[in-house]
Amino acid sequence: MKKIAVMVAAGFVTLVFTATAFAQSKLPSDCNLLTQTVAATAMWRDNGVPLSKAQENVDKVLKQMPSTSEDRANWRNAVSAIYSSKVTSSQVSESLKRDCR
Repeated sequence: MKKIAVMVAAGFVTLVFTATAFAQSKLPSDCNLLTQTVAATAMWRDNGVPLSKAQENVDKVLKQMPSTSEDRANWRNAVSAIYSSKVTSSQVSESLKRDCR
């Protein structure tokens, strides 16, 4: 199982978890879509989109992938952490995209 680390902006957001959605998917496009969706949460935060809507958007992407309820909970926590930080979308994207292979 692959451990995913989201560590950006000098520690504003630091999350490490096992993400079967990344590990089980055979398609790089799945990983890229999830990465970009999670990265977009910083922009949604800045534009006043409610946290619940951001989490719903990430959940929609995860439902298209081989993900577990634990994956969804972990990514919801990541979205919450992004919402409570000052991290930018590009910082999140840079942190996550290296796990897409």
